[in-house]
Amino acid sequence: MPALQIRDLPQGTYDALKLRAEREHRSLAQQAEEEERQARIAKRKALFAEIDAAPKIDIPDDFPTSAEIVRELRDSR
Repeated sequence: MPALQIRDLPQGTYDALKLRAEREHRSLAQQAEEEERQARIAKRKALFAEIDAAPKIDIPDDFPTSAEIVRELRDSR
């Protein structure tokens, strides 16, 4: 079973985490892991939204493929 040790955690944060863990029938460690996972998912979604909002670039038909660019870079060494 995984273990979690956090030093100097503010009491309010501990109490909130403990309450959420109890509501979800999880241990403190499992709850902390789940919240970290949810934070990573939210960060990833924000990044994808930022990418989607970026201006689109028209690539010319004669532009080399990524494989051709890599091959050219390797051959130039």
